[in-house]
Amino acid sequence: MSSLLLLGDSHFARITGGWAQQLARLTGLRIVNRASGGATSSALLAQDSAVDFGTAAIAVSVGTNDAAPWQRVPPSTFAAHLRLFVESIQLRPLLYLAPPPVHEPRLEFGPDDRTNEALVAYRSAARAVCGAGHAMFLDPSQALADSEHDPFEADGLHLNGTGYRIVLPALAEALKWDSGAQRTDAS
Repeated sequence: MSSLLLLGDSHFARITGGWAQQLARLTGLRIVNRASGGATSSALLAQDSAVDFGTAAIAVSVGTNDAAPWQRVPPSTFAAHLRLFVESIQLRPLLYLAPPPVHEPRLEFGPDDRTNEALVAYRSAARAVCGAGHAMFLDPSQALADSEHDPFEADGLHLNGTGYRIVLPALAEALKWDSGAQRTDAS
């Protein structure tokens, strides 16, 4: 069975158990998850070593940790890391999940933590990289904002069940795109 390789940060690392089973049902692909909490864009090439001939598609989620003030990865450096990764992937559909917004009042470090304003710069940089590299760009921000229920864990950073019930079907739908197409936006 072909697989979907998940790489990146905790937004994907948390797709285990029932969430991984649901994503497998939605995509028809076996889920191989190599994402890890705290990962930044510089970790992608190391995580990429899991790519094998059974990998039908790759989905990546980074940017939230790059935006953390204690990381201080400039958006231009983030874009360079992402560009290197996108260029290293050959003949496989690649989908990039943009950093979801955060619920700023609940963040652990308060005003010294990530902000939605800062995350916009990373989304913009990633959108440009995906457009140039013909990777699919998926931004869940509006769908999460439109939710009738709170999509965030108590920490204000991670998605909860509501958030994953929004993101996983969008991810599966975006992965249905024709890999030969020049499509770059599923937001």
